Amino acid sequence: MEQADMTWMKNRIVEAAVNSASPCEQGACKNCDKPGLLIHPFRYSAFFSEDPYVMDMVPKLGPSAGESLPELKTSKYAIRMMREGYIYIVLDRGGFRHLDSYYVRPSGRLMRFRGEPPDRKTSDIACKRMAGSANALMVAIESPEEVSMSYWLFTPDPLSESKEADLIEQAPALLANGSLQGFSPQQWMNQQGTQEFAISPRAMSSFVLEYMATTDINSIAKLREPMVAALNEQPFPALCDSQEPRPAPQFSGRPGGPYRSKLDESLSVLKDALQLMQSTGGVGIALQDAIGITQELNAWRNRAMEGVEEWMHVVDKNGVDNEWKYLAAHQYAELRDGVLENRLKVATDWAVTVSNAPYDQTERELEELKRKGGFIDPGPT
Repeated sequence: MEQADMTWMKNRIVEAAVNSASPCEQGACKNCDKPGLLIHPFRYSAFFSEDPYVMDMVPKLGPSAGESLPELKTSKYAIRMMREGYIYIVLDRGGFRHLDSYYVRPSGRLMRFRGEPPDRKTSDIACKRMAGSANALMVAIESPEEVSMSYWLFTPDPLSESKEADLIEQAPALLANGSLQGFSPQQWMNQQGTQEFAISPRAMSSFVLEYMATTDINSIAKLREPMVAALNEQPFPALCDSQEPRPAPQFSGRPGGPYRSKLDESLSVLKDALQLMQSTGGVGIALQDAIGITQELNAWRNRAMEGVEEWMHVVDKNGVDNEWKYLAAHQYAELRDGVLENRLKVATDWAVTVSNAPYDQTERELEELKRKGGFIDPGPT
């Protein structure tokens, strides 16, 4: 009873915080009515579900965030909604570069700021329409036809003033070495070519997991509830904000039972966002998040170890605990697999070399005849 009272009180406090937020004037809100080319930011993530049908729905993607990311065996790289952090965008407008910056709330809604970033998870940065505004999910670039290039960075922590200055000054070089991602608003407006990290509104329902949950395609719609449940079990669940009223209780214990979550409540907003992108010629962009992917993989590994902590600390008669044995066995398995993989590669390369030897010899003989001015009679001997 005491816990229920605390939950009720917490919800009342959160609701009061939202009600005390600054009013949102229709058509003039800096969060909900941003003008210009609308760009919906997403991030690369590591997704996992114990439901094989849900995993089969996830489109296969490459690492896309640098060679340091490993190939995944059980999880999958996927494009998802943003997690909490900061987006910095250097805009090149007529040869002049300047910085645009956004705080990404845990709900995925964006707060534009200049200079000092907003405090994390405080109600005074929210406006009353934000939770239901599709525009609040977007970055906006005014007069995009004048912006030849934009340079993008997502980071979980804000940058210092000196780092912001370096970002502006060194943007082209940082793009060249892969530290930043590039997108040309000018080319997008002129419909010129394809851009590496851009996602058209038409493709969002096929590649962004949260938007897959909004689709009406029968083969996908029937798995909406398992997909939503899986998304809510991720280390960074989508559209969850501590400064917004909590949804109704979740009932995921029995198969086929009702399931309510913040993502469920936001599906209508995502549908509105998709329509807004299509009607205004907007675009999505998939941002690199190597830190987030590492945290997700660690979270799944730690979750797999839950319940065995006590066993890990058991020590045998030689003073060796099970944790050391487990780590040693794991390292041995990786080393063994690496050796076997290398041996297979060597054997395969050798087999290819042997099988190609006659053809290689023939090519060498032909080249030698050609060099000497000879010829080969194609007729019968």
